[in-house]
Amino acid sequence: MRLSDAPSADTATLPIEQAAREATRRLAPAELALFDDITVAWRHGRLAYQGRPHRPVGGTVGFGLDFTLIGELAYAVICTAVGEVLGPLANDRVRRRTWWRRRARPEAAEPSVGRREVTLRQSDVELLWAACRRHGVALGLSEGQAELLADAVRDAIRRPRDPS
Repeated sequence: MRLSDAPSADTATLPIEQAAREATRRLAPAELALFDDITVAWRHGRLAYQGRPHRPVGGTVGFGLDFTLIGELAYAVICTAVGEVLGPLANDRVRRRTWWRRRARPEAAEPSVGRREVTLRQSDVELLWAACRRHGVALGLSEGQAELLADAVRDAIRRPRDPS
């Protein structure tokens, strides 16, 4: 795994919003009309799993997180799985660098929206699939639904074109 934005032949790109949309389309097509609103809430950190006081009407799934829509659940599963696969690498890289603490902050910096695409090595794609499946089950999806979500994420991954 790398945290580089430079594409290479052994990398693949996961567009998070596209993966969440495809998972929602496969699991709950009737919710696609609401997907853009869910995406805006995700971009602003207002979904239930993002630590904000958000109490939608509905039942509790998995570990006490409230999800009323599959789109919300899809973002939670995808982001948690990406964190599991890429987290150890990012943590190791931050520990090796001490200069990041000494950098001056720009005066008028805009708030970070977060990355909407993640670059993975081809070898990490199956790790991501397994993590999506595992987190989907942990958050209340059936085994079949979790596999459908994991398949949607894997299908959304963009691989570099063959040079031929």
